[in-house]
Amino acid sequence: MNWRTLVLAGAALSLAVVHGCGGNAPATSAGRAINRVPPITHEPCGENGPGALNHDSNGDTKPEVISVMKDGRVACTATYAGRSTADAASGVARRVDMYEYFDGNGKARRREFAYGERGLINAIEILEGGVLRRREYDLAGTKRVDMVDTFDGSGPDAKTGKHRPIKRERDTNNDGQMDQWWTFGLNQVTVQMDGDADGKIEPEATMVMTDSGQVLSVGGVMTSQPPKIAPASVTKDGGA
Repeated sequence: MNWRTLVLAGAALSLAVVHGCGGNAPATSAGRAINRVPPITHEPCGENGPGALNHDSNGDTKPEVISVMKDGRVACTATYAGRSTADAASGVARRVDMYEYFDGNGKARRREFAYGERGLINAIEILEGGVLRRREYDLAGTKRVDMVDTFDGSGPDAKTGKHRPIKRERDTNNDGQMDQWWTFGLNQVTVQMDGDADGKIEPEATMVMTDSGQVLSVGGVMTSQPPKIAPASVTKDGGA
């Protein structure tokens, strides 16, 4: 799945607003220090150390999955979903595509994904009792979090298999500071923005749109002919 489609709606929203306008309403997480984004970090799994069990289903001596044991249980798995073009041509060591970590009850508590050819961790999922609660992204490849989705904790929808988001935070210009906040309601999404990086939301730039991507209002003013903005990517949870 192409996870970069998640940013299409946000990019369109940013282009639709004239940034640099004033505003004095406090941001959801007001102030530069609070809004600073953290680095995206890898939690060591130990796939190359003692306690690691190789699972090679096709007998090519290259394990697809490595399970790391701790106190008689699986603490972490490293999955090799494929090899990059460079790996196939040179025969160098393969790259881990996904790490999954488990709590003492055997339920998933964390997942890390490495998309693309660089082998960098660029998406992290945080789970509670095996249920997805938060997903962090490094969309720009800067080794820091530039988008965070928070979910309601109810688990995947029985029909769609997707998790219901309740909040999204984004650093749209890669300056290391969150400047966009999405709030997901039942059938609509509210997007607030800090376009001039002063740590404050510009009320006149606040947008409300339906969950299918139609803009209903901008700055509290109803739109007469609502444009559609990347419908599929507005509520998509981006699961891998």
